[in-house]
Amino acid sequence: MGVATGTAYHFVHENARRSSVQFLNDYVKERAKAQRIDLHRVEHSLEFAREMFLKRDRREPFEGVDQLWLERNQLHADGAWRTRRDNFDPQLHSSTWVRRDTELSPALKRRLLGTELMLNDFLPGLMHEFPSLYFVFNDQACVGYDARFPTWVWDTSATYDNCAERAYVDAAPAKNPGRELVWGPAMREPTAKRPFMSVTLPIWKDEEFLGIVGHDIPLEEFHAAIAEPGLRGVKTMIVRNDGTLIAHPEMEGFISEARGTLSVQSLGDPQLSAIYETAIATTKAGHLVCGITPCGAAQFATIRWDNPDWIFIGRMTLETLRAEAFGSARWVLWYGLASLTLMVALFAWILRREILDPLSRLAATADQITARQSDFGLAARKDDELGKLISALRQAAEKIWDRQSAMEHQAAFLEQRVAERTTELARYAALVDASQDLYGFSDLTVKLLYLNPAGRQMLGLGREESLCGLSVWDLYPAEEKGSAVEPMMAKALREGSCYGESKLRRHDGSVTPVSLMMVAPRSSRGEHGIVAIVMRDISERIQLETDRAARFRMMSLSAEMGLVLNKQAELQKMLQQCTEVLVRHLDAALARIWTLEPEQDVLLLQASAGLYTHLDRPDGRIKVGDFRIGLIAREQRPHLTNQVLDDPGVADKDWAREHRMKAFAGYPLVLQGKLLGVVAIFSRRTLGGETLQALGMVANSIALGIERKTSEAALQTALQKERELGRLKTNFVAMVSHELRTPLEVIISSTDILDRYNDRLGVMDRDEHINAIRRSVNRMSSMMEDVLLLGRLENSRVQLRIDDVDLALCCQRVASEVSLAMSGKCPILLQLQDDLPLAKADENLFRHILTNLLSNAAKYSTVGSPLKVTLSRNGEDAVIVVADSGMGIPKPDLDHLFEAFYRGSNAANIAGTGLGLVIIRRCVDLHRGTITVVSEEGKGTIFTVRSPILGESMPMEILT
Repeated sequence: MGVATGTAYHFVHENARRSSVQFLNDYVKERAKAQRIDLHRVEHSLEFAREMFLKRDRREPFEGVDQLWLERNQLHADGAWRTRRDNFDPQLHSSTWVRRDTELSPALKRRLLGTELMLNDFLPGLMHEFPSLYFVFNDQACVGYDARFPTWVWDTSATYDNCAERAYVDAAPAKNPGRELVWGPAMREPTAKRPFMSVTLPIWKDEEFLGIVGHDIPLEEFHAAIAEPGLRGVKTMIVRNDGTLIAHPEMEGFISEARGTLSVQSLGDPQLSAIYETAIATTKAGHLVCGITPCGAAQFATIRWDNPDWIFIGRMTLETLRAEAFGSARWVLWYGLASLTLMVALFAWILRREILDPLSRLAATADQITARQSDFGLAARKDDELGKLISALRQAAEKIWDRQSAMEHQAAFLEQRVAERTTELARYAALVDASQDLYGFSDLTVKLLYLNPAGRQMLGLGREESLCGLSVWDLYPAEEKGSAVEPMMAKALREGSCYGESKLRRHDGSVTPVSLMMVAPRSSRGEHGIVAIVMRDISERIQLETDRAARFRMMSLSAEMGLVLNKQAELQKMLQQCTEVLVRHLDAALARIWTLEPEQDVLLLQASAGLYTHLDRPDGRIKVGDFRIGLIAREQRPHLTNQVLDDPGVADKDWAREHRMKAFAGYPLVLQGKLLGVVAIFSRRTLGGETLQALGMVANSIALGIERKTSEAALQTALQKERELGRLKTNFVAMVSHELRTPLEVIISSTDILDRYNDRLGVMDRDEHINAIRRSVNRMSSMMEDVLLLGRLENSRVQLRIDDVDLALCCQRVASEVSLAMSGKCPILLQLQDDLPLAKADENLFRHILTNLLSNAAKYSTVGSPLKVTLSRNGEDAVIVVADSGMGIPKPDLDHLFEAFYRGSNAANIAGTGLGLVIIRRCVDLHRGTITVVSEEGKGTIFTVRSPILGESMPMEILT
């Protein structure tokens, strides 16, 4: 009996010790796994918050920023901006704090308000599972919420330096070039004065570091998570890879006071140091390491994480382990001793009294136990040795019955759980089969094991078609494997799950965009077995987003184009702004607009934006029908090509190749069947039909703008001509009333005298009156000739007859004629350059120019005042200068000298029609020349005529 008891005690003791060790290992593994899931939830929540912030920050700026800012925030007396206390609900509203020396720009206001509105949208759903979240920006501004400390924004000092805190510094680019999530050490929160640990994620917008998004976890939560699991003597703790303590059941106060600097080595605990050295030597993340410390004083189990870089440690001293084992096995020892005593008493009783009856009763009791009857009917008759034995046996039977009942209850519970799990799996299988998304499973060799019906349909496989030979890589295009799918598979195996977007390759080779989720569950031993894949077709969503973006771009293009076309600007400036709008909204490298010159059947380049803005290009004048632009104008049909180098209508292929042009789109500008021009763009990317549609939409508007500007210009021209005609009419009436009335009065007066007194007048008197009549008629005839000549010049009915003309000889003859006609009033001095070539000019018009200039010079000069005529050559130009020292021209009249019927204000008493200089100007224009005048009242006038008539440039044909 003693040997049996000792043997049973040994085995029970060892089994209890192994059970305690296994419990320690299982607890550490499950607790570490649960803790890691909680940490992953924190990481995913921060990533989600960062993505929501970036999407909000990239939106178009909203209106009313200043008003909304003042409604939500106020400037405190200490100089800091804080959220208003009135109507503030910490369950619904986030808070804003801005340091007092921060420059509060409009952009910062928009960013802070956008972040606050974004947090308010998600606050009710995040508050319970994620009680704190904050954004810290480089501008010393912070937006966030904290359910445990809702008054943080008002308790924070106005000079508090957010960017100097370790949570910010560790996530900033200097210490975090990889832009990864950072788990900080345990420390005390500066405002609330409570121990916590922060986890932060940097925020990058393109290549600009904006700040961090973070979450605080109180240390008491970690200590609650590692509390004693129910096995006496077990202590759990969390240590960083660098040896810094994160959580320890006996060091909570020291950890927070040390501000993240308390290490394992500084505790003076050789057991914990040895456990840390063993764990840090393990490179495989998630792998359980267990054993006994080198000094043999404790049993331990550790699991190392990769992110955060922490080690979860469970430790139990061997003394405690032995005490637990002894506590579990000692009842065997005591029971054995009690049994031995009862056996001795039983044998004594048997020897003294009865043997058969107790044996039969014991046999009956055994039968009852076997039959699972709870009423054994085994009772002691008296309080003697046999009674005591029977009572002990009854107690043992009752214990056996209780143990058996407990095992049956446990078995029933397990059966119920299995049935429930089977029902759940069946329900999950039904949901998977009924789902419209792709559900699939593969092994670790990426071989496909299962696809649900929707997945087969998405791939184009039959319901019964075999998956043999198909792998995960067959679900994706080749270019997606290395760039997206393999990294996602690696992340799923490393972290348990992964989300993203990719492309699905169907069985027929077509490609569909999908959202993708990969899940890699682990077994109880921490090993992967399968990978679950879930895909959802997002082509409709992407198409909707694309259509929405296209509509927004079209609306923006139309709106901005409408603003440009409605501006009060000149035609060319308006068209230039139109091309700039096209470059911005259609992603064009070059945008141009040509307008039609109907008389010449030529397209003139009016505006250019993008690659070139100047208009003096070879394609500045394009004949209708030439090149692609001319073909679009002639056919009045739009054109789009994404093969510019192969388009025969593109003339300058070298230019297109040099600037990497890929696409061209052009649209005719037509209004009510009338061609007004062409608009075209070049692009370095492929253009779709929507671009041609956009061009068509704005082409009508541009055509209307051109027609409107053309009509306005024509109206202005007509109005100017109308004003000119009115002025000419007024001047003509004034001239006629003065210049015609005087000679008519002379004629009437002389005719009346001759008619009445002819027989009384002498011969000399009659001749004088007749000569007066003749002079008046000649004066009127000369005036009418000037009027008729001006009319022919204005209506372009004068024929220019080019011939060889000796300018020097012509000048001499005209000077003699004018001198004779003016009766030698003013001497004419000629200064003529020798050896001048023959000029190509109309001699009659040239004589008219000289005659009028000399006649005017003599008319407005005093008697005897010399007139100077100079003839010289300057290149192909003949230069004629006529100078006098007469009465001169008043300065205000110089701008009107070449207007019909206009006369100087100081020439009212001198006869003249005001047509001479107008005729001279038109004659000079016909010879492609210029005429200038320099005059000072009372000192004389100088006229200079230049004309390219000494070269070969003047055409020989008759111009009309």
